[in-house]
Amino acid sequence: SVKEDINQPVPVILNLSSWAVDKQPIEKWLVQEMYELFQVSKQQGQKWVQQEELLLCLDGLDEVKPEARKACLRALNSFIKHHALTEMVVCCRMKDYFALGEQLKLRSAICVRPLSIAQIDGYLDNAGDSLAALKALLDARPLLKALAKSPRILNVMSLAYHNCTPEVLPSSASVYAVPEKLWNAYIKRMLNRRKNARQYPTEQTRRWLIWIAKRMIATSQSIFLIDKIQPNWLPNHERKEYWLASSLLFGVLVAIPPCLPIILAGGWQLKEDLLSVVSVAMFFVLLFSSNFAFLTRGNSDIQPVEAIRLPVNEMNKAYYAVRPFSMLGGILWAITYGLLDSTVFGMFSGCEGEGIESRVTPNQGIWRSVQNALIALLSAVSCTMLACGLLGLVVPGSSVVDGLQFGFWLGPFLGAIAAFNTGGTACFRHCVLRCFIAEQYAPWNYARFLNYATERLFLQRVGGGYIFIHRALLERFAQMDLYTR
Repeated sequence: SVKEDINQPVPVILNLSSWAVDKQPIEKWLVQEMYELFQVSKQQGQKWVQQEELLLCLDGLDEVKPEARKACLRALNSFIKHHALTEMVVCCRMKDYFALGEQLKLRSAICVRPLSIAQIDGYLDNAGDSLAALKALLDARPLLKALAKSPRILNVMSLAYHNCTPEVLPSSASVYAVPEKLWNAYIKRMLNRRKNARQYPTEQTRRWLIWIAKRMIATSQSIFLIDKIQPNWLPNHERKEYWLASSLLFGVLVAIPPCLPIILAGGWQLKEDLLSVVSVAMFFVLLFSSNFAFLTRGNSDIQPVEAIRLPVNEMNKAYYAVRPFSMLGGILWAITYGLLDSTVFGMFSGCEGEGIESRVTPNQGIWRSVQNALIALLSAVSCTMLACGLLGLVVPGSSVVDGLQFGFWLGPFLGAIAAFNTGGTACFRHCVLRCFIAEQYAPWNYARFLNYATERLFLQRVGGGYIFIHRALLERFAQMDLYTR
């Protein structure tokens, strides 16, 4: 209806579990979530919130950490008080909601009723002999049958115990011991499914899913996104190793552009001045490594750059600062700005928008960062070479060839800086992090594995992210030991 009538509120579905991370006011949390999940600019998100143009569907109040759940409810009530015209739906399990002792200040409530005994029996009867043993067990144990009143749990039981003999079914009479056995049986059955030619070892699949579940619980995430994996997901000792390795490797990569052209241009004869070449290279490596180490100290989060914009306002301020000093400054600015406006800005226009564009492919944020970094690299190199060539015509005693030689040295250096500032740093840090978690915590091809787990009915794909099919399955994986069989 929104596509047909732009006056309708914009529906937004979010999970409240991430609110407990920073415990922000709901207004700020909404803007941040829409920015991260749907690439809605923060300016547009704030406009929608302030003008009350959203239809909020907030799931998972019961998935917020218990110690933060009541604070989340109060934050929601504060939002409702100040945004009375914003329509909102909040989902929560009844038991967890009533345990809070407070209520949401909404106009009405709807309770989803569980399945009736007749509906459960009808479902099992229609399945025939394949679920006969399960039906007999549930008939003999009313407490177990009460668990089956949840449609999702009944479906899990059907998959876990399809064509099973009575000996395989849980023998414990305690209803509290059954969920763990049920999920263990489900995991075992799903790991043995053969719908895809691509197979992963059972223990490896189990360990990788456990790691995902533990990290999602620890960071209060409801949707797993590959491009949201962070350095703080590593153990402390591996986190330090990652920081040192990424800093040193960054220094090496950024030091190559300014050193390589000098060597290729014959600035030094390697046999005669090898020590000089090595000294200069080491200076650049240490310079950039220490700078990178300082900027990423504490293993700050990796932030993909999915939209970039040329800072035209800042460039104009620089122009007015340079213009009074000399005519040469104005000429240089005219050349540089003209080239940037025609090439860089032309390439970057359209990279940032005000509309909604949800993630539709796994690791979309990193791939967009790669694209933006390559655009910035090529633009900066080409603009620098052209500007230096034209500069050779302006500066007395120089030529176009002299300018191009200087641009041959300066271009790759500025290109590397531009690339790392427009997505390259996020790509670089993400790639190094993936090397650290590969095989032990995750596969090299993460998207293929996650699709494999989806076919095994462990996960469900949501746009470019993945969620566990049931909160209880997520919690069960998170409780399991990472290395115990």
